[in-house]
Amino acid sequence: MTDVQARFQAALLRLLRQDLPAPTIRDRLHADPTLSELADYIASLDLHALAVAQALVAKWHPTDAS
Repeated sequence: MTDVQARFQAALLRLLRQDLPAPTIRDRLHADPTLSELADYIASLDLHALAVAQALVAKWHPTDAS
């Protein structure tokens, strides 16, 4: 895994754990200057897929309180 992929995954997980609308998640990823080389990929992210990912993270990812 490259550094930019690791940064993307960390940022995505952090955003998915927040109570944000899918368009906001995509916009924040797109605005992150450390992910600029993934701008085209981020712009292509499907909003429904992000919403599903957010629901799965909420169900399966342990929280800090766990």
